[in-house]
Amino acid sequence: DKTVLESTAMGVPPFVCNEVFRETLKPYGDVLMFHEGDAEMLAERMMYYLQHYQGKTELQQALIRTVQVRHNLEHVVAGISQLFVWQK
Repeated sequence: DKTVLESTAMGVPPFVCNEVFRETLKPYGDVLMFHEGDAEMLAERMMYYLQHYQGKTELQQALIRTVQVRHNLEHVVAGISQLFVWQK
């Protein structure tokens, strides 16, 4: 999980099969997500991105913004705090 967020924060598109990231990668899931164990689909996604995808700059900027907004320290601390409040 951390590797995907680090990649995303740098604007490097992560190709993932874990559904946990569908919301984070929205609306780019069709480009960046593949089915678990499907190496052919992963290769197709990567080749499409590298050779044909026209929105690379937009995607990279959107990924960086997503991490800045959803995964900044303030947001993470607030989420962790809610866990402790909920458990009481």
